[in-house]
Amino acid sequence: MKRFHRFCWKLLAWPIYLVLKRKFNYSYLDYDYGKIKGPVVVVPNHACAWDPFMIYVAFKNKPLSYVASEHIMRMPKLRAVINTFVGVIPIKKGYRNTAAVADVLKALRAGESVFIAAEGQQTWNGISGKCLPTIGKIIKASGATLITYRIEGAYLTLPRWAKDVRKNNEQKIHGSHVNIYSPETLESMTAEEVNQAIEKDIYFNVWDWQKKQASGPARFGLNNLASGIEKALYLCPECKEIGGLLGTGNEVVCRCGFRVRYMETGFFDPAVPFETIAEWDTWQKETLKAPLSFSDTGASLTRIGKNHTEPEKIVGDLSMEVGEGVMQAGEVQADLKPGEVQGVMRIGSASFDCREISRMDMTLSDRILFSAGGEYYEIKTEGVNLRKYVAAWELLL
Repeated sequence: MKRFHRFCWKLLAWPIYLVLKRKFNYSYLDYDYGKIKGPVVVVPNHACAWDPFMIYVAFKNKPLSYVASEHIMRMPKLRAVINTFVGVIPIKKGYRNTAAVADVLKALRAGESVFIAAEGQQTWNGISGKCLPTIGKIIKASGATLITYRIEGAYLTLPRWAKDVRKNNEQKIHGSHVNIYSPETLESMTAEEVNQAIEKDIYFNVWDWQKKQASGPARFGLNNLASGIEKALYLCPECKEIGGLLGTGNEVVCRCGFRVRYMETGFFDPAVPFETIAEWDTWQKETLKAPLSFSDTGASLTRIGKNHTEPEKIVGDLSMEVGEGVMQAGEVQADLKPGEVQGVMRIGSASFDCREISRMDMTLSDRILFSAGGEYYEIKTEGVNLRKYVAAWELLL
């Protein structure tokens, strides 16, 4: 990390905290992490897009380099701000990141402290996810101190699928470290045990948290609370149609007539068939089965080149078919065993055999990043549920 970055880190911590306090009613454990000798790896739960800023102010005495999605380096204005004020280690989602792992280890061994979101992405449903398998290996190899950190309540203030912050003036969003693991302690643990410790420490279920509030569930926002929820939910519990849901005002509605109210507490009214978005999300993942066929308009496909360049872009409709006998991308029928499933994804004039897609992931709520044929691509849309494409592709794994 550059000396100027360290200077800016301390300079900006207070104004950033004031913004967080106003927008999120945020508070944090005031602990001097600067007294920890040597580099640290900070691993928090990833509840919302503002988590990195919440970590920033808590670690005002221990400047961090951020492991962040590569896509931000292709956003000129944001890249300029980041390069000026913060150290960033870009990582490609939906890609085998051996080079990025090497960069993280290089930074830690050089004495820099690093922020890593161990889950790899923000929660869609308010419950923490699994730790990426490589995290424990990186931490073990680094020789750094591990700090697990938990942020409570942030999901309901800004769900991944929502555009607007829903502030609660009475209930604080709070952050604090859970455990601090010395290099000596980590040396005695396996990489799998490190991951298990991280998952246990950072686990947070916002719905259990809501039910335990002494004065009843906290209320976040008033209007348009369901707006954007169709980016998270793709399967209607009544008609089982894919892509027919829409968040409008404070309701989730489907073309079939199904509707449910999304309340200020984040719970659904009525609480049947699902009380929370987490229950709905679990059900849709378990229910989604081949054969499948769906499409959306207004997508763009970008091939990502070296040094964050975008040498090629295609605009058109996005579609996916998964099932037995589905034509491959080249429109040549493959020899399939009975019951074997295959799929094809099309964007404009481009098409991909889903079995040739080696990795696929999402960042934010409107971008899919994937690898195929040795190339790296990004699909971008607005107001479209892209999760169903990732979920359908995962059926082939």
